[in-house]
Parts: sequence; C-alpha cells; structure tokens
Amino acid sequence: MSDTAAARRALVEKFRSLALDRLDKLNRALLALERDPSQTALADDAMREIHTLKGEAKLMGFADVNLAAHRTEDLMIQLRRAGFNVTPEQRDLVLTGFDVIGALLQKEAGGGRPAVDLAAFVQAVDGALRSAPVEATPIAPQAIVERGEALRNLMRVGAETSLRVELRKLEQLTTAVGDLLLLQVRHEALLRQVNAAVRQSVEALRDLRGRLSSAAPAPDLDPSPATNVIAAQLDEASRRLAAVVAHRGALGLARDELFESHIRLDELASQVRGLRLLPLASLLERYPRAVRDLAREQHKQVEVEIIGGDVEVDKVILETISEPLLHLVRNAIDHGIEAPDERRRAGKPETGRLLLRAAPRGAEVDIVVADDGRGLDRDAIREAAVRRGLLTDAAAAGATAADLEALLFHPGFSTRAAATDVSGRGVGLDVVRKRIEGLGGGVQLSSKAGAGTSFRLTVPISFALKRVMVVRVGETAYALPSEAVVVAARIAPSDLLPAGRGRAARLEGDSVPLVDLGLALHGQACATPDGGDQRVVVIQSQESRVGLVVTDFVGERQVVQRNLDPFLAGARLVSASAALADGRILLLLNPNALLEGAAQTAPLSPAPARAPDAAPASVLVVDDSEVSRDLVAGTLRQQGYEVREAVNGQEALQQARERPPALVVTDLEMPICDGFALLSALRADPTLRDVPVIVLSTRGSDQDKQRAAALGADAYLVKTEFQEATLLRVVHDYLAR
Repeated sequence: MSDTAAARRALVEKFRSLALDRLDKLNRALLALERDPSQTALADDAMREIHTLKGEAKLMGFADVNLAAHRTEDLMIQLRRAGFNVTPEQRDLVLTGFDVIGALLQKEAGGGRPAVDLAAFVQAVDGALRSAPVEATPIAPQAIVERGEALRNLMRVGAETSLRVELRKLEQLTTAVGDLLLLQVRHEALLRQVNAAVRQSVEALRDLRGRLSSAAPAPDLDPSPATNVIAAQLDEASRRLAAVVAHRGALGLARDELFESHIRLDELASQVRGLRLLPLASLLERYPRAVRDLAREQHKQVEVEIIGGDVEVDKVILETISEPLLHLVRNAIDHGIEAPDERRRAGKPETGRLLLRAAPRGAEVDIVVADDGRGLDRDAIREAAVRRGLLTDAAAAGATAADLEALLFHPGFSTRAAATDVSGRGVGLDVVRKRIEGLGGGVQLSSKAGAGTSFRLTVPISFALKRVMVVRVGETAYALPSEAVVVAARIAPSDLLPAGRGRAARLEGDSVPLVDLGLALHGQACATPDGGDQRVVVIQSQESRVGLVVTDFVGERQVVQRNLDPFLAGARLVSASAALADGRILLLLNPNALLEGAAQTAPLSPAPARAPDAAPASVLVVDDSEVSRDLVAGTLRQQGYEVREAVNGQEALQQARERPPALVVTDLEMPICDGFALLSALRADPTLRDVPVIVLSTRGSDQDKQRAAALGADAYLVKTEFQEATLLRVVHDYLAR
C-alpha cells in the first residue's frame, strides 16, 4: 500500500470514529429531549453535532453520508422550531436518519454492504417536510435501513495493528500522576517541617546549656535544689533529643529517596504527556482533497498549503479544535475565496490559496487559517446586523472595523439570508471562540479588503499537567499559565504612573498598563499586605501586555487541570480548575480574556443609576458552592452592588430578617434548607414577601421551573446556560422596578 493510500485509509478511519462518536451523542441527546424538550443547551449541542458531521462528510468526499446528514439536519431544524414537542413518528424518522448515517459510514469504510435505502429515506424526509404529519408517508423505517444488521457491522472490531486506548482511561492515568505529584509535594513539606523542628530543638538545647553554665554556682559552693532540678530536666531533654538526632540520618535518607522519587515522577508525568500528544497533521491533512471537492462544487479553484503538521498537541486539544477549524475552512471557501473570473478581474491568480499553518510558541501553539480572498464584506455585515436587530441604522453606520469584526462572533450571526449546504445555519464563529477560550486560548481575526482573511487560534499544547503561577487575590488563590507570565515583581509607589483613566507601572524601562485583578474578579481592589509596594504579575499574549495587581504571590506549581463545571462555561475569564497540595481548589484564569478585558473601557452592563448620596442596592447570594458564590458575587460587586453571601437557605433567611436585601439570588439544591424552602419562607414573611427572588440552578426541567414560580420566584436562570450579561440584565430589571 502506498503512503498516500495509507494516509487516506487513516483519515477515513479517523473520520468514521469521530462520526460514530457524534452519532452516539445525537442518539442520547434526542432521547433526552424526548423526555424533557426544555433543555435548550442540549438542543444547541445536538444541532452543532449534526451540522459538523454533515460538513466533515462533505470534506471527506462521502456524498451519501453528507446527503443523509443534511436531510436529517433539515428534520432536526423542524423539530427544534416546534420546541421538540413533536409526535413519536417525527422523532422516529430522525432516529432513522441516524441509523442511515451509521449504515453508510460502515459501507464507506469497506465493511460490507448493510441494507440501506438512501432514496427511500430522502423521500420520507421530503414528505415529512411538505406535510407536518409523518404518518402520511407510506415508507416505514424498517424499509429504509436494517438497524440490527447495520449496528452489528458498525460495532465489529477490525484487526488493528495498534491498541486504541479510551481517552477516559488516559485521563484517569493523568489524574493519578497528578495526585502522586501533589502527595510528593506534601511529603516534601512535611519532611522540611520535621528537619526544621529538629534544628530548632538542637539550638534551644544548646542555648539552655549555655544559660545553665553561666548561672552555675562557684565550685566550692553546693548547687541549689532548683539548679539540681534544672540539671536533671536538661539531662532528660538531652537524652530524648539525642534519640531524635540519632534518626537524622534516616531523615536524610528519606530526603534523598523523596528527591529520587520526585525525579521519577517528573519522568512519568512527561511520559504521560507524551502519550496524550498527536501530530496536528492527523487533523490538517484531511483537508486538501476535501477542499478541492467543495471548491469544485462552487466552481472555484483552491490550493491548500499545510505548514507545521508535525507539531504535536494533546488529544483533548486536537478533538476540541477540530470543529472550529472545520468552520474556518468552510468559511474561507464559501465567504472568502472568489470565483476564478472575479479573481482575474482583481488581478489575482485564478487559483485561490488556503493556508493552514501551525507553529509552537513556548507551551502554546499558534494555528493560522488564512485565505487570499476578498476579505470581510463590512457592508454586508452592517446590513445583516441591522436585519437581525443587533444594530440600529445609525449605530451600523458609525460602527468601526473592530465593532463589525466583533459582530461575527455573535451567536447565530451570518451574512447569509438563507441557509445553504455549506453555511448560513447560525452555527459558526461563536462556536470557534467558545471552544478555543474554553481551552484557555484565544482567537484573533485580521482582514484586508481584497487581500484575504486570517484567523489565528492560540491553544495550549498540553491540557492536563500544567505549570502555573499561583497568586492570591484577597483570600482566594488563582492561577495563571506560566507560559503567559513575563515577570512577577513588586512595584514601588514611585514607579506608578497615571495612564488614561487608570494607572501604569514603570518596569524595566517600559510602561505597562495595570489592571487590578481583585476588581476584575470580585469588584474589590487588592490591598497589599504591607500597604507599600504593589504586587504585579505581567502577562503577555502576542503583542499585548498588561500588569495584573494581586494581593500576594504564592509561587509556581505544577497542577492537573480539570474541566469546569458547566455553570462556569459562560465565564470567559476562567478556563479550568485545579487542586493545590493542601487540597484547596483554585481556578485557572484565561490570560487572553484578561488582556481583551483590559483593552475594553466600558463595563459589561451598566448598573442602574442612583442618586449620588444613595447607598448601593443590597443583593443576597445564596449557594452552597463556594465557586458559584464567588462568581456571582464578584460579577455583582463589579457593578457596584453591595453583596452578602449565605451557604444555605437557613443562613440566608436569618440574614434577610436581620437586614432585608433588595434582591435575592438563590440556588435550589443546598443542605439544611434548600431553595424551595427558602422561597416559601420568604413569601410567608410580611417584611420579605415583596423582595424579588432570582433562582439560579443547574435544574432546568419544566417541573422545577413551575414549582419555583408557584412558590414565588420572579425569574429562573439555568446554570448550564449561564451568561454574566443575562444575570446582570435580570438583576437590573428587577431592581429598577
């Protein structure tokens, strides 16, 4: 088998594996939506999965799979418009579509010819879309695909030459190594404490002997009884300490063994990281032929150039960036690169160029998707923004280039008035930014009219084991990726300079703008421990640099990153969580989001206006999760509210009765007294019954929402769909009333 054929076979198997994973997610999602149609986040995920599967099939050249996925997506769009409150027959036809796709994947992979009638499926879908009731179609699902045979063929394991390990098991191994590293740090700290205690005891004993000798009576005088007692106690202390000192050799041996095990653990951690790494070529090299096929359909000529395919990244990173890269490649062909005659009139070669380039940069990698097409059509962006109600005519006319580029990342934004097979279905650049920032990375867009558009994705090479700089903000510890930290320094007041509406620091002959991390996270400025020098951590990404004012430095650590709770998915400043050696959980901050926030001068959302002498509105935040409380309380404090916190309904009720708040934000699932009980108690209290209550919970079913509303909740937000702007808008609205 030639190298080209082998590479093609590897890509087909990769596509098939990913497609089967997507089908599994789609089946689970549809069944869950059948049980609870109100899960909008799950519906969004399902729409993205089928849209991406359709696009990948087209790029790989699998026309039948693409057609089946496209028609299944059409059905799912119809179901979504109905809120997934549809007949069982309509859901059955979508499930049939999943089965058809699976059977076609098996056929394309060369695993026999499972019984599948694609034409019958397309006919059934056409009938369903023309007339709402699916019962009108005479074709039964069993006549379209033999599900049992197709599933058996798909689940059959081939004779592979390599062992495929589930990512879940690799994650478990990574976590175990991280736990061992934390245990190692704890043991080293304990050994240092024991050695310090022995040294202090030896010094204290030596000091006591010296003082006793200086206080001893003359040789011709009898020692006093007190002196005899002290001498006896000193002898006893000496004997005990001698026993401890005798074991100092063992302590030294333990120290040496700990040092040796530390080296071996570092080697093991490095090997585990290596197991997780895959070359970017395994993702990038699927595009050249697929891009030509897509370009040919649009009567375009496109040449793909891949640079840096040998750069290796974590498998989690690779899988996460797969969908964003797919969107960018499709957009480059559909929106960017012109048809040959248009390029010829513009003085360009008839064949367009699509560049996929990867380059390592420290512990990160930059991935560029660039085309030499027409560039952004800013007039079309203005028109689409007005058409979709995102901008008024006046605002659109005055929008800057940066304003218009930012609109491209708005959820569901598209310049296409109608959906096509390639784009225009509202699944696009918002997904790109969300996925990349979820990894702690960033997205940069640059475009020049007539010269093309370039997207630069910056992502970490490794996601699991990571070196971080730990800082303290108030009493809370946070972490920054070590690769983003330029320097951590103490800045004297004389080196602080005014800069616009803020301050800057004079550092190594340069002026660096400062951002108080306490204000950014909690709404409260960081106070220096000694009231003198400012503790500043300077971070940098690309050409941007900013100094973060913190309360104090903790130091550099190696941690095991863990995915965030879905509640925190909307918090752009946070990318992951980790555990310290003492068991404390800390949040890892996204340096790109911090730099972007530092460049913005406007607040996230304006706080309600109040008289100059009026006290800020008081908001009571009730949640047993410390992380959730910190996030919500910090967001509200940043807007100028007075925020009090409670860990359960009982504590919240006590605080509210002592000093009634202007508004309550509460979770539902809490110990001692949950949110439902708190609602009942508040509405039964004459002094508190009119206080607005906003529920913020992971529970999003209709039953929970109806129960909360019946008990008197004014608004209900679901944590898995949490957005800071949404919370602030609801809080502002109810306080304004």
